[in-house]
Amino acid sequence: MDREEAAVIFRTYSKKLFNIALRITASVPEAEEIMQESIIRYLTKAPRLDAEPMKAAWLRSTCVRLSIDWLRRTRRLQPLDSGTESIPDESGSPEDSMWGNMGKDTVAEVMSALESLPCGYRTVLVLRLIENYD
Repeated sequence: MDREEAAVIFRTYSKKLFNIALRITASVPEAEEIMQESIIRYLTKAPRLDAEPMKAAWLRSTCVRLSIDWLRRTRRLQPLDSGTESIPDESGSPEDSMWGNMGKDTVAEVMSALESLPCGYRTVLVLRLIENYD
């Protein structure tokens, strides 16, 4: 894979992967690291997938697994930095438009409620309601 292809993959998937990792880890630096590691693993280890949905699914599941692994290693929650609720999610899916239509007060309330949950419950809730995992 050449540099141009790698740059396209990074531009296409980096925001979505970052948001997935941020919702699970509640740590901006860790979310950045997990997002980068997911893309690096795709570029170096993944089978070459031509279909965009398969590529997105592979990256998404890798990001979720890496985030959960980080939680298992640390077993602690870190508070979200202020301003993270305004990070745009450019996936364009219908579920994301629901979150985009919420007011800042509602987003702050939801984030506060998520932060107050124990680690395991928070992860399950994020994966089920926000990421649509079974």
